[in-house]
Formats: sequence, C-alpha cells, structure tokens
Amino acid sequence: MSHDRHEVVTQAIAGLIAACQLPISVVDSASWRSSSPPTRCRARRRCGSGCNELFSQVRENVQVALNELDFISVTTDCWTSRALDSYITLTAQAITKTWELRRYTLCTEGMDVNHWGGHPHPGSHRHVPQVGPGGSSDQRHEEHATNIANAVNQVDFVEFNVSCAAHLLQLCVNDGLKKNKPFMDACKKAKKVVAHFHHSTKATTALEAAQVTAGLKEANLVQSCSTRWDSTYLMCKSLTESRAPVCAVLSDRNVTTAKQSRALQMSAEEWAELEAMLPALKPLCSARTTK
Repeated sequence: MSHDRHEVVTQAIAGLIAACQLPISVVDSASWRSSSPPTRCRARRRCGSGCNELFSQVRENVQVALNELDFISVTTDCWTSRALDSYITLTAQAITKTWELRRYTLCTEGMDVNHWGGHPHPGSHRHVPQVGPGGSSDQRHEEHATNIANAVNQVDFVEFNVSCAAHLLQLCVNDGLKKNKPFMDACKKAKKVVAHFHHSTKATTALEAAQVTAGLKEANLVQSCSTRWDSTYLMCKSLTESRAPVCAVLSDRNVTTAKQSRALQMSAEEWAELEAMLPALKPLCSARTTK
C-alpha cells in the first residue's frame, strides 16, 4: 500500500473512531487485526494524532461559524453518567440572519469537584467563544439548580442569565406533590412495589406473563427518582396500566411470599391516588419535553 493510500485509510479510521466514539485501542483488538492486517500497525501509531487533527479542524469550523453570528446562547449543565461519573457540558445555540437554528457542543469535561457554586469548573470558561466582529456579549442559559446558578453568577462576561424554565417547572411540581400527603404515601408504597419487581427476576418474568395473559403489551415498571424529571408520573402510569398483572403476581404464592405480599399489596385508595394524579401530571410532562 502506498504512503498516500495509507494516509487516506488512517484518516478514515480516525474518522470512524471519532464518529462512533470508539476507544483508540480498538485497532489493537483481535477482530481488527484479522479484518485489516495491512493497516493495523500504521493506524495504531497515527490514529491518535489523526483524531487530534479532526478535533482541531472541527473546533476551527465551529469557531468560524460562531464568528458569523451576532449573539449566541450558551447552555451549561452538570450531569452524571450511568457509571456515576460527573461531567459538565457546554452547548451553544444561535439563530442566523436567515432564521436557521444552529447548535454546537462546545465541551464535555469531567467534574472532579463538588457540584456547588463555590466550585465552578476551572476550565469551562475557556470554551465560551467570543462571537461577532466585536466579540458581542452572549447569553447564558442554565439549569435552575442553586449550584449552577451560583457558579454562573460568578462569570463576568455574561450579559443575560436565563434559568431553565423546564427545571423551574419541575421544582414547582415537586413542591406541589410534597403537600399532597395521601399521594406521597401512595407513591412511597408504589416505589416499593416497583423495586420488588426490579430486584426479582422471578417476579419480573411472572409479570411479563401476566401482562400477556391480560392482553397487555409487555412493559417494564418505571421507578420514581427525585433527580429524574417526570419519573413520578411515569411510575404511576406504568403501574396503573399494569394494575391487574401486578396484583396477580403479588397474590401468587408461587412467586410472592405471604410476607412480601402483605408489605407490597396496595389498597384501593392508594391505587385511586395514583390514578387521580395522572391527568394533572401528564400535561406537565409534555411541557418539559422538547420535541
């Protein structure tokens, strides 16, 4: 294979790794060695620098695009991966003069400090670009959480600071639900029911069979979590839709013991509380969902 051909193949491999978010070590895997032996050695040495070149090229293209805009809105949020690793992500949004929406991810970096206002990420500010011919001021849009709001208030180059309306709405919903004691008591029992099915493969299998017998589509029960928006609504919805199968499994002594059944069986009043809140929570769920 010629040198030029090698470079083309290596750049293609780097593009594949970047586009599919693969580790660079994929070129050392046995399957890769068996599928493309001629390019293996050269690719391993060059794909790292190739990915860096792609990153620099994309970053330059994004900066050029942002420089053509008069104003941008920068959104920041802290989040946690399934592996419980903390990250902060900055995105930029803008509307062009021809009314076209543009979105760019500026960075996603690990957060090795606590999520509170006294610890804004030390490197996040360098990713906020200066836009327009004169470096026009930007708008910052962030989660309504106190830690994020406090951190953003410490930044001196933000002209407008807008909190996340969806997050504010979620906080209002949470405060409202806490004042409804009968509903919260029913949710407490419902969370135990869902946790039982999540922790027992035997109960889950029995629930799927009961759903089929009842003519329902097999569906997993959703657990309510305080940090997951709309999870309370989704839990109530999934439970009430599978009420008959859930009750059947909890009453089946081949699957659920008498002690477990007494602790998990929900009363008619508790089921009624869950069902009564669905019409109120459904539109709020739609309001917080971006289509």
